[in-house]
Amino acid sequence: MCVYRGSDERRLFAFARLLLTGSELRRIPLLRTPVNKTIIERVSWEGFMEMERRQLRERRKGKLRAALGIPLVGESVEQLDRIGEQDRRRAAKGLVAVAVGQGGRISHKHLDDLSRLDMNCRTAAERVIVGWLRERVERRKRGLDMPPIPHHLG
Repeated sequence: MCVYRGSDERRLFAFARLLLTGSELRRIPLLRTPVNKTIIERVSWEGFMEMERRQLRERRKGKLRAALGIPLVGESVEQLDRIGEQDRRRAAKGLVAVAVGQGGRISHKHLDDLSRLDMNCRTAAERVIVGWLRERVERRKRGLDMPPIPHHLG
């Protein structure tokens, strides 16, 4: 399990690196480009699935809750704990977020049910989470209220 120290921005990038790196990507530096480009262009299906299995293991250990840190104005510790626990439970069941349809609605699918065609959808759903975490960091820096919680997390 990763221990986060330092600024919120470093915490976010550490979280993003954990999300984006698989054994094939360890040699590739984390680029500040869309998650979609990094995963889809650089990872084979086998590498993608190994990365997903590793992410599930990390999520079972509470990685999202650790990445959330302390509450922003308008959030409560209980709310963040609930988001983290819900993510941990889904991971324990083997569920991953997948964007479906043109509206980008997020649903959950069992890891074993993913196909190569789901790589783009899985990456799109991950972009939502990383974008929300990034927005939380920016709002914390500015002393602003919490951003809206993505529907599939709240």
